[in-house]
Amino acid sequence: MRFINNKIAVVFAVMLVVMFAGCASKATLQSLDELTAKQAIRDVLYQYTYNFDGKNPDQFVELFLPNAVWEIFPRGAEKPLFSFKGREDLKNFVANRFKTVLATRQTRHYITNTVFFELAADYARTQSTVLVVHKIKGKKLPVLINSGVYDDEFKKTKDGWKFASHTAM
Repeated sequence: MRFINNKIAVVFAVMLVVMFAGCASKATLQSLDELTAKQAIRDVLYQYTYNFDGKNPDQFVELFLPNAVWEIFPRGAEKPLFSFKGREDLKNFVANRFKTVLATRQTRHYITNTVFFELAADYARTQSTVLVVHKIKGKKLPVLINSGVYDDEFKKTKDGWKFASHTAM
């Protein structure tokens, strides 16, 4: 009797696996797509810091959609200190900053704790914590410039994920 019960249990387990295999593979595929999208978006954030810190305006603006919005709000402000729409204006701004205000400074952005508030096949909204320091020529230690939050929206294009909007607060 015990042998028959074990056989029945095995047959039942196999039936369950077969019945739920379609569901499991769909869930796994969805999870893999989600994980892949999340990592691709994190890579855009990493490229943002890498290209800004490397003072590369051409590659920096390629991370944005042609009509993307880029804004920086000082702490507690209701209006942005800087606001640009479109790659060309943003490129001109950052290129000028690299040659002037940031010419004798090495910026380092540290982005952590990225949380996904929305994630769809072609849209995502995230928030990340950011710490910005400058290594200023002639000073021994880096200087804390800002600690805040990045609120970002991304759209998926044929060329991958791009910023639709970037707001630093």
